[in-house]
Amino acid sequence: MRGFWIALRRSFLTGLVLVLPLAVTAWILYTGFKLLVSVSAPFVTLAFRWIGREPVAGVTEAASLVITVALLVILGLLVRSYLGKKAWQGFERLLMSLPLAKPIYSATKQLLETFQREKGFQRVVLVEFPRKGCWTMGFITSASQGDLNARCQREHYNVFVPTTPNPTSGYLVILPAEEVLPLDISVEEGLTFIMSAGAVNTPMRIKGEALS
Repeated sequence: MRGFWIALRRSFLTGLVLVLPLAVTAWILYTGFKLLVSVSAPFVTLAFRWIGREPVAGVTEAASLVITVALLVILGLLVRSYLGKKAWQGFERLLMSLPLAKPIYSATKQLLETFQREKGFQRVVLVEFPRKGCWTMGFITSASQGDLNARCQREHYNVFVPTTPNPTSGYLVILPAEEVLPLDISVEEGLTFIMSAGAVNTPMRIKGEALS
């Protein structure tokens, strides 16, 4: 009887590992869709009623999504111009002057810019964190600059160590090159390993020696 319950538990956990990433992905996509639609949905509803028709389910959402995406594209084009960039910088300065909005907006913007940059995460590495003998997966963001290299007479790297299962938060550690072990896996594989809390067991193939 005990063996039956053990097999049942293992089967449940296996199914959970398979379904949970799909559920999380579907939830994120659904939430993003609802957020985009909510921006222009009231205007689409008013437009339907202005022409004397009731909003049609599905058509309203599709039209709202198209309008919101178009507005985002137009906003991006305007901000890339000189006057648009200056106007947006003025808006950001105003926003950053608000005590509660400043830390949230600043942290979110920096994180999104890191993910947006093609070389935001340069490579996946293993580091001993938070103590010796405890290995943690991290991402090199850049080579450390400044007086630390000269003072210690060795090269250092900035390593972002994300938390599990939410990789958008974490720790920034500055480590000597000889304490950073590069892994022969892609950034996508590293993020999948972290988001799955190790359930998607990516082989830890160490690429040569440390970066020193």
